[in-house]
Amino acid sequence: MLCFRISLFPSGLSLFCAGSTAEKVRCAFGLCDLDRDGYVSWSEMYDYLLTVYNMLYELSREAFELAGCSSEEMARLTTDRAFSDAWGDNDRLSYWQFQKWYIKGLEEFELLADTSSLAAGGA
Repeated sequence: MLCFRISLFPSGLSLFCAGSTAEKVRCAFGLCDLDRDGYVSWSEMYDYLLTVYNMLYELSREAFELAGCSSEEMARLTTDRAFSDAWGDNDRLSYWQFQKWYIKGLEEFELLADTSSLAAGGA
């Protein structure tokens, strides 16, 4: 049975919501910053990503099977990367750091999607 913290449930849903990138970043940051101190700790980021990956796993188990790791491992790896990519304080992410990480991820995803489309013969 899939379990996750109910307070983080909206974070997974935010992936499927309309809105500008800035709105999504603000929403995701607000959902991660559970103690409302203006920063996201490693554990807050991990909890957020675990909830997102658990939801995605339920939607597409095949994607995780192809990746060869669990949602827990994916959340840990992604959190570690976010904090290793952070500029400055690696114990917590400011809004600016979180925003840069979030946008970098979107750009990488869009590049991957474009490459996949071209490989499939798309325009």
